[in-house]
Amino acid sequence: MIARVEGNKDINYIFCDYYDTIVHRNVHPLHTLKVWAKNLKREVGLNNSIDEIYAIRADSLKYIAEKSNIFESEVSYEIVVREVYERLINIASLDSCVAFDFFYECFLEADYDAESNVQHLNVDMINTLKHIKDLGYKIFCVSDFHFNTHLMERLLKFHGIYSIYDKICVSASYNASKENKGILYKKILKEYSINAGQVLMIGDNQISDVKFAELHGINAYHLKRRTKNIKQKLLRLRSEEKTFKKTLSSLEGELSSKKHPYSEYLILFHFFIERLYSVSRSRGIKNLFFLAREGHFLKKLFDEYQDKVAFPKNKIDTHYLKISRQGAMQISYKQLSEEKFDHLRSKYDDFSLRQFLKSFLFEEKKVIELADQIEVDPDTIIPSFFESEAYSSLLKNKLFNSLYEENRIKQKEYFDAYLAAFQVEYKDDGMCVVDVGWGGTMQECLYTYFEGKVKVEGFYLGLQEIYNITSDTPRRGLLFSVYPSKGYRDDILMANRQLYEQLLAAPHGSTLGYTSGSKYTVEYHKEEEKLIYDNFIGTLQDYMFKKYPTLLKNISSLVYDDDLVSKYIFNLKLKLDLQAGKDQISFVDNLSKGFYQNVGNNNVGLNYSVGSIGIRPFEALKLFVLRPERIYRFLVKLKPFLYNRNKYFLSVFLAPIPPFIKLNLFFRKKINPNLR
Repeated sequence: MIARVEGNKDINYIFCDYYDTIVHRNVHPLHTLKVWAKNLKREVGLNNSIDEIYAIRADSLKYIAEKSNIFESEVSYEIVVREVYERLINIASLDSCVAFDFFYECFLEADYDAESNVQHLNVDMINTLKHIKDLGYKIFCVSDFHFNTHLMERLLKFHGIYSIYDKICVSASYNASKENKGILYKKILKEYSINAGQVLMIGDNQISDVKFAELHGINAYHLKRRTKNIKQKLLRLRSEEKTFKKTLSSLEGELSSKKHPYSEYLILFHFFIERLYSVSRSRGIKNLFFLAREGHFLKKLFDEYQDKVAFPKNKIDTHYLKISRQGAMQISYKQLSEEKFDHLRSKYDDFSLRQFLKSFLFEEKKVIELADQIEVDPDTIIPSFFESEAYSSLLKNKLFNSLYEENRIKQKEYFDAYLAAFQVEYKDDGMCVVDVGWGGTMQECLYTYFEGKVKVEGFYLGLQEIYNITSDTPRRGLLFSVYPSKGYRDDILMANRQLYEQLLAAPHGSTLGYTSGSKYTVEYHKEEEKLIYDNFIGTLQDYMFKKYPTLLKNISSLVYDDDLVSKYIFNLKLKLDLQAGKDQISFVDNLSKGFYQNVGNNNVGLNYSVGSIGIRPFEALKLFVLRPERIYRFLVKLKPFLYNRNKYFLSVFLAPIPPFIKLNLFFRKKINPNLR
């Protein structure tokens, strides 16, 4: 090629094609537009499927081209964006209050992100162009494509080759193309007063880059790309679903580590983060409050996701709110005459007097004084505490009434100051909280704290209990949910839910309440719990976070919908639950020793024994055959049960369970296609 350039002393300009000349895609061109549709759906908050958004763009382009009697590559980029915008508004997929300028920016960013994630340079060609540039020739990028010039410039800068080019000429910006008998060449020659004989056009298309260039007197050099072209056509036959599964399976293998058991949970956490971002964008949410303690790592992942994936101007502000069930109850207590302690009643029945009084942050000497006054041993567990004589006596006690009211008022004052420090207008905009789950206790307490005057919306990894959900306290489980209805996969994903909590543990203690000063919180970190975090969870989270950018990069060019994700995480959860090895089971045993509950009996550790199912063996077997999802929460405990009794070798007989469950779901869906 260089010999061809130097051999013609009249040549001063090099026109060079872009696609399949200086860059190649690792996917079919139509797939790139689907990646664009995925990006736009996420950032604008569209409810349409990826295929629907893609079809709207394709139809818009075709309509404008036919209406204007021009080639599709000649249609102005801005006009296409406007047409797509108006079509989405017309079918109520896009709210008319969404400004066109905002939509245009998201549209353009979606294109840029899609293209930059699937392109790679033809290094040999770039080196040749650099050499030609050094010889003093002027180089023009001349491309037929739906981009405008600005977007093409960004891609050239992304690849680090912008400086090679003297001019960038894109068909959509010129309303003229190479494929339309080389009209684009004619316009460029006229605009820059270039004699056709001074130009050599380099490209891979025999018609557009060679025949039509020569039609206008331009010299042409044909880059033969037969193998590349065949590979590109074959890419169109590639199944998006198979590519998705293959890529995620590869990620599982990359994440899997004996040193870091259950690191594959990062994939489950990622899809929660992705869904959280999408729903937040669709709702126009500006601030998210991640609740302690499980929200600590979730916030870290969400911030990384926004940094690596989200469009810069669409980022959501995130905050970490230190709160716990006990801390949330502190700020939501009513006057004693009205307070029923419903949150405590619903969760725990048996208390000692000390456990109940410590939930109000009373000093130890006051606890002893109250116990003496009502003549009750402070450490004796009292069955049905809220129906007991001790509780009744406590309510009548003047000291308790005084201490309770003082604590209630101070806690609200301290929490007021804590919230003010975030400098968020939650009173007008409402508060959106994010947590692991499972019912929304802290969300309910915050709503009570705001006296029902501030809407509090909850987004959870999973929703397993239904409290008093109202229009002002909506909540969603983004990986699984019992609301508005529970599906087959929900039963699988919600089993072993304590493991989600353990893997999302935070490096700090539980929030017992609030205090004055810049610290704001009163915390308690159980020693066993701290050791478990330092020795196991912290290193696991560091490993997962280190791997997260790789996960984000590898799935950036994949096209998938929610149903495909739901199927995948269902299968992944089955694998993690029922195919756990000794290392994983031992890891969970260690974690359980540090699992601390800060309300009620303050238990440390979890019991992983099979326990009592409550039905006879034959009925359990029948349930397993007909509706295995109903008994799945017990099935996941079988391997740990055998392991703890030194009979792990028997777990080989459990191998058929995962394929049986998949088969059961398959046939059940045949009978009931609406089964989720």
